[in-house]
Amino acid sequence: MKLQGRNLVFGMQGNDVRELQRDLAWLGFDILSQDITSGRFGETTRAAVQMLQKQNRLGPDGVVDIKTVEAINKQLGGLKRVVRGNFLLADGKPPARAKVRAFDKDL
Repeated sequence: MKLQGRNLVFGMQGNDVRELQRDLAWLGFDILSQDITSGRFGETTRAAVQMLQKQNRLGPDGVVDIKTVEAINKQLGGLKRVVRGNFLLADGKPPARAKVRAFDKDL
C-alpha cells in the first residue's frame, strides 16, 4: 500500500482507507464489513492497526504513517495470495477450454 500524501486516522473515509482495510484483511485482521463497504476508518480498523503496530514494535497509536505502511508492506511481501472463483459463460455453463489469469493492479 502507499500513503497518498496523508496519514490515515480514525474517522477518515476513502479509497486509501479501503486499500488499508484490504491489506489488513490479507494479513488476517478482522475488519467489520460495514467499515469496508463504506471505506470508513472505524473502531475495528483502528484496533487492527494498533495490533499490527504492537506486533512490529511501533507506537500503537492507531495512526497509519510511513512506518506503519512499511510494516504492512513487509508482511504482505511474504504472503502467497490465492485467487478463487468460478468462470462461467453467459448461459451459466463452464467453458470447454479457458485460460484465466489474475493480476495485482497495485504492483
